[in-house]
Amino acid sequence: MQELYELCVQITNPAANQYGYAFRGKGAPVNHYLPWTFHEVPNIDPDNQHFLKDGTSVYAGPDFLAALKRYIDLYHKAAPADAVNWGFNEQLNGFISGVTPYLMQDPDAVPTVTEYLTADQFKVIPAPLGKAKTLLGTGRVSAGLALSARSKNQDEAWAFMTWLSAPAQNAVYAKASGFLPIHTVTYEGDAYFGGGFYTAWADIVNTPGYVTFARDDPRVDLVAAWDQRHEADLQAVLLGQKTPEEVCAE
Repeated sequence: MQELYELCVQITNPAANQYGYAFRGKGAPVNHYLPWTFHEVPNIDPDNQHFLKDGTSVYAGPDFLAALKRYIDLYHKAAPADAVNWGFNEQLNGFISGVTPYLMQDPDAVPTVTEYLTADQFKVIPAPLGKAKTLLGTGRVSAGLALSARSKNQDEAWAFMTWLSAPAQNAVYAKASGFLPIHTVTYEGDAYFGGGFYTAWADIVNTPGYVTFARDDPRVDLVAAWDQRHEADLQAVLLGQKTPEEVCAE
């Protein structure tokens, strides 16, 4: 991650409208700053990613504070000023136009990008590792099917869900939506997912230790308001209205 930071700063030239990184300031920025911060903190508790294994807060330690300060520097030194208000669409526009050549995004960005760029114009690689030497994978963003206990057509619904979730149908669904396939055989037998852009995600999940699956805080009443509160805090530090030390303490 430090190498990526340095590359983004190095190629930034505001006079030429050239910036390094497609920064995400609005609309789920909590998910986008994690690789820059949490992945720099060793010994995070996989049962609650907001704490270390010794029970202390992630936000109280020097590793997180240093990483947060670097993230603020990334915005000021390698991103357009209006990126504080960038969401998904603005990120992709910046990347596709070449204004911000480095983009960190979910696989659902691939179908949109491929509408405008050819296969030789961009490349997908696994997310870089930080000091923690592993990526934190959480269930914050997920897509699936559910069957209500109150459904009057449970047998038919289950039959449909089973059919849609089979490898062949799931591959079609994944190609259209940008989600990752749920079957390993899809990566092995489907050329679209077995090579090219999706190789990066296959490499991540097939490399032991590259991902550590972690739970969010089990206290749902706290998680419900977390994104909104966190977005406000992140915007405050990016705009200089609060110090990194203040938001970590809060």
